[in-house]
Amino acid sequence: MNPYHAPQADQDASQGAPPGAIPASRVLRFTNLVIDSGCRIMIWLILGYFGGGEDDEPRVLVVALSLFWMIGYYLVLEGLFQVTPGKLVTRTRVVDCNGHKPTLFQIFVRSLCRFVPFEPLSFFGRSKSGWHDRWSDTRVVER
Repeated sequence: MNPYHAPQADQDASQGAPPGAIPASRVLRFTNLVIDSGCRIMIWLILGYFGGGEDDEPRVLVVALSLFWMIGYYLVLEGLFQVTPGKLVTRTRVVDCNGHKPTLFQIFVRSLCRFVPFEPLSFFGRSKSGWHDRWSDTRVVER
C-alpha cells in the first residue's frame, strides 16, 4: 500500500448493478441495441408509408420528428414497462440504482443521452454500463 496514492474504492457504487441484481452482459446489451434499432426503423417506415408523407417535406421537420420518435419510443416503453422489444427478447429490464422502476425523468435523460456522439462506444471501457446508464443513474439487469 502506497501512502501517497489517492484513496480508491474497490468498485464505484454508481457503476455496478443494484444489490441482488445481475447486470446484463455486453452481448445482451448489443442484442438489445440491434433489435430496438430494427423495431424503431420498421415502425418509422410503416408510419411514414401510411402517413402519406410528401417527398418535398422540409428536412428539418423530418429530422425533428425522427428525434422525437426515438425519445418517445424509449420514454413510453422503458418508462411504463421497463422493457423494449429487445429487452423482452434478452430477458433484461431497466432499473434505477436501487433496483426499482426508474422515474420518467430518468428515462428521459437516458433517452437524450443516446444522442451523444460515440455514446455506443462507451461500452468498451471497464464498466459494463454506457454513458446513458451512468448519466441517468439507471442500469440494465437480467430478469
